[in-house]
Amino acid sequence: SRCELLYRSARAHNVPVVNLGVGEAWTGGDMTGPGGGMKVNVLRRHLERIPENDIVLFVDAYDVFFGDSLENIVSRYFEMDSAIVFSAESVCWPSESLASQFPEVSLGYRFLNSGAFIGRCDALRELLASSEIADDDDDQLFYQLIYLSEQFDIRLDSEAYIFQTHDEGVTKRGVQIFNPSTRC
Repeated sequence: SRCELLYRSARAHNVPVVNLGVGEAWTGGDMTGPGGGMKVNVLRRHLERIPENDIVLFVDAYDVFFGDSLENIVSRYFEMDSAIVFSAESVCWPSESLASQFPEVSLGYRFLNSGAFIGRCDALRELLASSEIADDDDDQLFYQLIYLSEQFDIRLDSEAYIFQTHDEGVTKRGVQIFNPSTRC
């Protein structure tokens, strides 16, 4: 399956996975450019069934794997002291024109990446209720615009303390991945 690495790593680290949208026809674009709004809408519906105080970890599927236990991921989330934490990356995509609006960082990655995030269910519900998105609109742009609005308690994981996006300098240390530039 296209999610094999995700499922295998989740089993190895005892992370329960719920595959949102399974069995639904994909209407989120063809992946040749911006798209993925369907992921936002499927998550919005799913959050209606989750207790408001639960912590929700969202990850894309095909290019994601777990390198640690859910307990350690959640512990790191709490250390970041923010309602919602998004992964971060070095490229401002899909709209480079937004780059100047993102705050500078002294270390690590500056731009929001929507492929992985964690937050309290109530905070995520509020964020998702703030704006509509068509299934074929871009999910990353959707989240970037909300982040830049500064209306919500969102932090970027600039140092890759929880989430590591693609970076050729990242290596493996034992069973963990290690980013030599952020030392995480």
